[in-house]
Amino acid sequence: QKDTVCKEMNFPTWTLPPGVHSQTLSQFFNKVQDLDRDFKTSSANVTIQNLIKLVDELMEAPGDIEALAPSVRHLIATQLLSNLEDILRILAKTLPEGPFTYLSPSNTELTLMIQ
Repeated sequence: QKDTVCKEMNFPTWTLPPGVHSQTLSQFFNKVQDLDRDFKTSSANVTIQNLIKLVDELMEAPGDIEALAPSVRHLIATQLLSNLEDILRILAKTLPEGPFTYLSPSNTELTLMIQ
């Protein structure tokens, strides 16, 4: 007899770095949290696709981020990549073993090898 234990999976909360004020980033973070709220383990691949689409949208229309100092933009980019990696690791735990590839409408390609 197998016992299945379901663990709740939550994305880390994305927050603006101290002293950074960006409506564009705040809206992006809210959309990521919406993905977390709507997440179902059976549709992790769809959640990954939607996450990549959100990142594409942010890159295509950075809004007020462009007005920030280069050092602040670098800090934001580093934080975004780190948070993105954290979420992808969480989502990968629900995918079957093997390769997962997604090509977004904006030609961003993401390939993961699930082990």
